[in-house]
Amino acid sequence: MERKKDKIKTKSEKRKDVYLSNMKMKEAREEARKRWIRHRKKNSKDGTIITDSLGADLLGMIGEYAFGEYYNLPVDTTWRPFGDDGWDFMVGYNDEIVTIDTKITRNDTDPILRASYYRKKRPDIYFLISSVANNLSSLNNCKFHLEGWCWAKDLLVEERKKKRKYDKKSYNYVMHNRELNEPFEKQELYEGDVSEK
Repeated sequence: MERKKDKIKTKSEKRKDVYLSNMKMKEAREEARKRWIRHRKKNSKDGTIITDSLGADLLGMIGEYAFGEYYNLPVDTTWRPFGDDGWDFMVGYNDEIVTIDTKITRNDTDPILRASYYRKKRPDIYFLISSVANNLSSLNNCKFHLEGWCWAKDLLVEERKKKRKYDKKSYNYVMHNRELNEPFEKQELYEGDVSEK
């Protein structure tokens, strides 16, 4: 009898889809603008707003909302003038409390996780999300893909093993979608203790 080979899941089979309602998209945009204004006033010498990264704040906030929507986790919108300790969510996973930093990309055909291993504050886990739409300012662009995740400590190991190139200015290491762990099932994550964040 011929033995059947185990089916290897393709990129599209691994990813999970999540949809944000128009109301959630609007809420994410409003929170991103608040964060952007606070950061720009804090970082500018004369207190005026620097207009260079509203798009980045918007993209990051929408990624947090998409992750929170799928796993039924609250998005932390608390203002922290000294930063967020390098993570977006504290959750329970395998009877342990872990921190997760969401990363979102506009490239859903060949999504790549980019993250810095060497930054002082880093999470336990990086989670990659991709946007189906190119223009995230529209309320109609509400579909996202949960691509997968990796342990932050594994980034350096993978880089040494595969000797990938990285951005020397930002020390960003990269992992392609196919190298990431399959997204968590909904029941695998639960709300952790965020009292010490």
